[in-house]
Order: sequence, then structure tokens, then C-alpha cells
Amino acid sequence: MSKNFHEINKFPKIKVDVNFLEQKYPFSDKKRGHWIESGNLIEFLGEETITWLESKNLIVSKIEIFYTAPMFTTAWHVDMNPPQDLAKLNFVYCEGINYMQWGIVDENIEDLSYQTNSVGTMFLNCDNKISTITDQCHIKKSALVNVGKPHRIVNQSNHNRWCVSLLLWKANPRERLTFHESLNIFH
Repeated sequence: MSKNFHEINKFPKIKVDVNFLEQKYPFSDKKRGHWIESGNLIEFLGEETITWLESKNLIVSKIEIFYTAPMFTTAWHVDMNPPQDLAKLNFVYCEGINYMQWGIVDENIEDLSYQTNSVGTMFLNCDNKISTITDQCHIKKSALVNVGKPHRIVNQSNHNRWCVSLLLWKANPRERLTFHESLNIFH
């Protein structure tokens, strides 16, 4: 089993599809895009999915939508401040070859700078600081991913890559779900 991802085979189908994403989010002039949804989660997930997550003592605090253009690679980064073991549940839509990769930072991670992305969330910029890829996955449907480790997206296809990413929290006590905790819930 990988240290940074785990494919999920038994999960209720979410309501979103590529047509919905392409109509809702403008991307034609971009190499990548990033949007956040925190309002009507039923529009994206459906009641069955929300009920299923609640039965596991989980809630979705927000949904992030990521677009990666064909033949584009994102920068290496860590989603959280400070880096830690944190899970997201990703649903990927792409007909071609695309990967999520994890790597090791070549220098002291505390020396790297935090930045704010286009939607106002903090991330640690690790671009040009990775020499060793430690893990890689091609997400075919849905997968748990560890976003508290340096990672990037590589879209080697001629197709648009969309990712619907759920930020999972434990409902009680209300705290972020770690990647290792998520493996126990979804395995």
C-alpha cells in the first residue's frame, strides 16, 4: 500500500460530471484553475453521499475544484501550513494519462516560503526543490490523497483534467482527518 494515496472503490457516486464542471467554471484561457465551493454541497455530492459520510462521522468543510490543462504540470507544493499528515478525497475526471506525484524536499522544509493561492488558501511552495519522486498514482475514479506532503499534478494527456477534492473533517470531535485515519475509515 502506498504512503500517500489509496484508491476508493466503494463510495457513493457524486453528482458532478465533466459537463457540469466545464459549464460552471471558466477555464479556456488557463493552464490551471482553482475554485472553492462551501455553500450548497448537495449540488455537488448529493444527499446519499452526505448521509454516507455522516455515517462514518465525517463532514465536508469545503470542496475544491482543480483544472489542469492538457500537457501541463503543476508546481510542487504542500497544501497546509505547517505541513502535516492530512487527507483529501479526490474525484478525477480525465480520459488520458495523468498522475499525482509526491516527492522529498531537498532542503529544510521550514526554510521554504508560504504563499496564498488564487482562492486565498495558504500553501508551501516547493517548486524546484524536489529531486526525488517517492510516490505516484494515476487516479482513475476516486482516491484518498495525502496533501500534507510535497506533491504535484502531471497531465500528460491531450485531455482536460478536472479534480473535485473534498476536505474531510471528523464531525466529533471537529478536527481535520489525517491521511492515516482516513485509511482506517475507507479501507
